[in-house]
Amino acid sequence: MRRRGIACLQVFGVDNILTRVADPLFIGHCLLERVSMAAKVVERTRPEERVGVVAADTASGGYRVVEYSEMRPEDAAAREPDGQRLLMRAANICQHYFTLESLESVCQPENEVRLLPYHAAKKKVPYWDANAGQMVHSPPTENAIKFEKFVFDVFPAAGSSFALWEAARSEEFSPLKNAPGSSSDCPETCRRDVLELHTKWLLTAASASSLGGSRRYAEVSPLLSYAGEGLEGVDLSGNPPEGLLFVDE
Repeated sequence: MRRRGIACLQVFGVDNILTRVADPLFIGHCLLERVSMAAKVVERTRPEERVGVVAADTASGGYRVVEYSEMRPEDAAAREPDGQRLLMRAANICQHYFTLESLESVCQPENEVRLLPYHAAKKKVPYWDANAGQMVHSPPTENAIKFEKFVFDVFPAAGSSFALWEAARSEEFSPLKNAPGSSSDCPETCRRDVLELHTKWLLTAASASSLGGSRRYAEVSPLLSYAGEGLEGVDLSGNPPEGLLFVDE
């Protein structure tokens, strides 16, 4: 990477359909502030939400991510003195920034044990029931422990050279974690969130309250607009009055 002139990297999870790849605002802020690491977060609003949070790390003087499975229930539910917002609300959405120098430093063999501990995650894993003589494909409860390592565990190594960037959940976070037909974080909610966001872009650009006809949603090609910019000249009047609108020119 150094030979190719790469100075920094964005690392993100593949399960967030609203990820802004190479976000110029986020990366630009990190470059201007000259930080070695950074994380995007959204506000966590429900104590039961299965998402880690970014919190101050007193040992390093920087920040670290506390996984939801490792939080005490009382900490996960704690609120500000006025009872409104959660106290631990900086939800980690796995969108990170690293300078090349910071990765070269933390990726040394001697740092692996110190910076990348194993996390025990309880999982539902199919197993062979010897008594019944058959496979159990969907265990009713967690029956296995999976040991995991997380790239964000290196955050404390940045010390104070770390930045947090809070994004709007409706614009940058729609995870895919559950099977089709689930109540949340599933293919249906991901599609809905993309269409609602793109429809909002078009309506804002056109200063309109609807797309016309009985149509409710639109999808904008990523080749036409990155985050809703440049859509002011799009003419919606000549499109069919029904069905999903796909805008690519």
